Amino acid sequence: MASVSMTRGGAGAIQFNRRRRVPRDIYKGDSVADDEALLYAKILGETGRLRWPELERHFARGVVVNVVADLDLVAVAMAIARDESGRVAAWMADGRIARATADDGRRWHEHGTELWAVVTLPWVLVQERPDAEPPVADRKP
Repeated sequence: MASVSMTRGGAGAIQFNRRRRVPRDIYKGDSVADDEALLYAKILGETGRLRWPELERHFARGVVVNVVADLDLVAVAMAIARDESGRVAAWMADGRIARATADDGRRWHEHGTELWAVVTLPWVLVQERPDAEPPVADRKP
């Protein structure tokens, strides 16, 4: 099983370095379906809503990756974790995932945006979703 780690490149690029890794529990008879379900559950359990101030330091480090709202955030995180570099590269080429820009950061700061987020080291994947809007009482006038 290979894993992907993305490294920061110049001009906002996201680069992938492939590392080979021995599958865990190879002799215990774990099925691929079980591994997939466990990975999905793990990532889903680590996904949550964060407000801009909680993401700001990660944004300053250049590790925030914006995922468009119509993609499944957990599926993107799984693709990165499973070394599906072709799939991830296609999303990048289509502009469906990209490093968060200064304009993104400015907009999130000005609006106090709440984002869905999950960490897939070293990246913090974020996604704006309509259901992540704060309650009416918390909105700025």
